[in-house]
Amino acid sequence: MFLASTFRTGLALSCALTTLVEREGKPGRHLCPCLLAGGGATKKEKCNPLDLAKSALTLLKCLPASRTAIFEYFCDVFDNAALNYIEGIETEIKTGKLPPLLESDELVISEIHTV
Repeated sequence: MFLASTFRTGLALSCALTTLVEREGKPGRHLCPCLLAGGGATKKEKCNPLDLAKSALTLLKCLPASRTAIFEYFCDVFDNAALNYIEGIETEIKTGKLPPLLESDELVISEIHTV
């Protein structure tokens, strides 16, 4: 289900980007290069999560019609961050050692919260 949701979100973000490019004539300077190349949210391994979040925020500001896809993407971001945190706590309980924290989760969530 997560994969299907991610695919739908990536497709919706790509459509929103296409609409923005058609309206503005050129993509914004704050959009993620992998999103401009057509990678979108469906190819996470090639996209920097922070750049993708900034691109989503830019689309949200410039193209309000994209809000459903953007908020769905943000839900996925928060779900993954919570999952990583819970897995870290479980690992700490099992091993007694604190696992390394993922700074990318913290950066992305703080970027979203600044808006």
